[in-house]
Amino acid sequence: MKNASRGRTPHKEHKETIMRSISQAALARVLSAGIAVGTLAMVGGSGCDSGASPRGGSGTGGHAVGAGSGGAASGGSSGSASGGSSASGGKSGTGGTSGSSGGGGSAGSAGATGAGGGTTDAVWQAPPVVPDAIKVPAGASVALHLHATGAQVYTCTASAAGGTAGAGGAGGAGGAGGVGGAGGQGGTATTAYAWVLKAPDARLFDRAGMQVGTHTAGPTWTSSVDASAVVGMKVEQANAPLSDAIPWLLLRASSTSGTGVFSKVTFIHRVDTMKGKAPAVGCDAQAVGTETRIDYAAEYFFYQGGTADGTDAGVDATAG
Repeated sequence: MKNASRGRTPHKEHKETIMRSISQAALARVLSAGIAVGTLAMVGGSGCDSGASPRGGSGTGGHAVGAGSGGAASGGSSGSASGGSSASGGKSGTGGTSGSSGGGGSAGSAGATGAGGGTTDAVWQAPPVVPDAIKVPAGASVALHLHATGAQVYTCTASAAGGTAGAGGAGGAGGAGGVGGAGGQGGTATTAYAWVLKAPDARLFDRAGMQVGTHTAGPTWTSSVDASAVVGMKVEQANAPLSDAIPWLLLRASSTSGTGVFSKVTFIHRVDTMKGKAPAVGCDAQAVGTETRIDYAAEYFFYQGGTADGTDAGVDATAG
């Protein structure tokens, strides 16, 4: 007899039970699958977006929809793309080798020779090469060499030029009872003006450039070391190689005084002169008695010994 309260047969109830079991199992599998897919989508969205592209491309996040009981489950949201991976740095270079130390500098050149200061005694004391006209007598040797700088002092002087007034000519003899003729008129004298050497005024220096004396009127050379002195007189002269320089001279010692470097001097050379010549103009009737100073330089060599052979007569007590 059928069960009227339920309206179903046992067979139908068994079938419905089986279907419910199948439906519940299927639903469970679908839900499980939806959760898994959603999870993968979220993992993929965040994982793939995190710099997975080696060239810096943007990754797209996964999106899954799972069927739930009565609703849809959304998967993970798309992840934002990160930039490309940074390039690895290059290999660091090896340090350069240290430079070799420089060689020592070359020695500096010697300084220029000063006024006698850089020469040796032998060179400084060597006698000068001079024209034959002013050579010292045989046997004379250099005892001292000094360098001089200073001035030649000149005075404007007037002197008569041309002949003196001539005497009148003798009168002619008169004839018998006649008167002789008048004598001729004498010549007319003229006056010349010139700069005449008064004295040298110079300082004397040794090989080291130290002042050791003076050169003054006489001409006189005086030592400031031992006070000895020598006075010279010109024997002969020769033109200087420089056209604007005073002549080279040979002088004889006319007298000496004191005991020292000049006390035994017999002859003196003035050579290697520079400048010092008297002016060619400027001396006239209005300038008579005035003085002018002309700068000069010269080398003086003082000799001892030598024989008198007539060249020591001396002709000028002012030159020097």
